[in-house]
Amino acid sequence: MENRYLLAFLVIFFNVFLNIFLKGALGYKKEGVQIVPSWATKMGSSPMEIDLKNFRVSHLRQLLRNIPLWFAIICALCFFITWINLIAVAGLGFSNAAMALFFVIISIVSYYMFEEYLGGTKLLGMIVIVIGYILVVIGEYQAEIQGLIE
Repeated sequence: MENRYLLAFLVIFFNVFLNIFLKGALGYKKEGVQIVPSWATKMGSSPMEIDLKNFRVSHLRQLLRNIPLWFAIICALCFFITWINLIAVAGLGFSNAAMALFFVIISIVSYYMFEEYLGGTKLLGMIVIVIGYILVVIGEYQAEIQGLIE
């Protein structure tokens, strides 16, 4: 049982860092200007808008030198591997409930790292997600006690 909680933690961990590194690698728009965080700029990232119609070799070189993008790719691979293992160990119900916590964590991280909006309605939704996850864990525990799951 503890294995599923460790896997759930790792899935959320890798998914959060995947999104942070990806946003740092590609940048984001703020007031119409493409911005790259200073930590990502120090790692070789520069403002870049992906436009597949006008994609050039120079864009590819820029992407290949982008260290945060490589960290994002590594996190994506780790996320995928741990996600598959979590589904195999815990099933879809528990796994998807655990992934719901990702939305809570990434919203908080985005607020502090990228100055994204975090209003009352969003906070209320985050509280509902956490309560829902707690209920799923309680249900899993009860099913385990009754011998319905391993």
